[in-house]
Amino acid sequence: MKKKLLFLLFLSSIILHASDIIIEAVEFEGNVIFSEQKLSSVILSKPGIFFQQKVALEDAQRLSDFYEINGYYHIKIFPPQTKITDSGKIIVIFKIEEKEKINIDQFVLEGNQYVEFEVISTHVIFTNRTLHDVSEVLVEIVDFYTFQGFLFAKAEIDNISLEKNELIVKILIDEGRFCRFEEYIFQGNKITKESTLLQISQLDNVRIITPNILQSAQENLRKKPYISHAEIIPINYQTALIKIEETNMTYFSGVVGYDNREEQTNRLNGYLN
Repeated sequence: MKKKLLFLLFLSSIILHASDIIIEAVEFEGNVIFSEQKLSSVILSKPGIFFQQKVALEDAQRLSDFYEINGYYHIKIFPPQTKITDSGKIIVIFKIEEKEKINIDQFVLEGNQYVEFEVISTHVIFTNRTLHDVSEVLVEIVDFYTFQGFLFAKAEIDNISLEKNELIVKILIDEGRFCRFEEYIFQGNKITKESTLLQISQLDNVRIITPNILQSAQENLRKKPYISHAEIIPINYQTALIKIEETNMTYFSGVVGYDNREEQTNRLNGYLN
């Protein structure tokens, strides 16, 4: 009983002196529609200022109003929670419940100049989606472009709006440029010639560059006994970096592709510089 009383007195002390405690951080939980940065711009409680319970409660209402103004009427904002840190400061936590079953009526794509919506929709599912599926849709769009040879494509939410009782999600696509490597930068090849590496990778015979093609080219290089590691990194749509690590081999091995490792099979691998 005594311990309980002491705890209640301690808790009362925290509440009475909360206005003297600095806010260390403001956190949001459960938000998917809007970023933490966006929600932070709506409220007045900020890191570095004194915590005020009244302001924090008003911030919860500000968040609710912000969602409503943007067309989201089924959002639940819980009263703000606080957590005392080891340094004696406060972390303010706003828990948000965005209803998972809010269905999206329409997706609108902008920025897709090379590929039409109808073509993208054959690979990306846009029907029967909810708000919590939006991030998955973005990944699917980028994956589609990547495997079409647009390795630097990006997709992000441009706007979510309620128009004539329909929830519309607008996605902004940055297609980038179609990748067709014309220049290669080599790194780590002290003996093996660049032309030999390119020939082994078989990249010089490829028309469309995709992740699978790059993976295959890396594996082609790694199969060679005198290459211990190989990595191909696209720098831009027409330039790639080929990084390799060579094993300990003689100059003759690098010039004619001669294999004289520990197995002592003494065979030519077929590549002559």
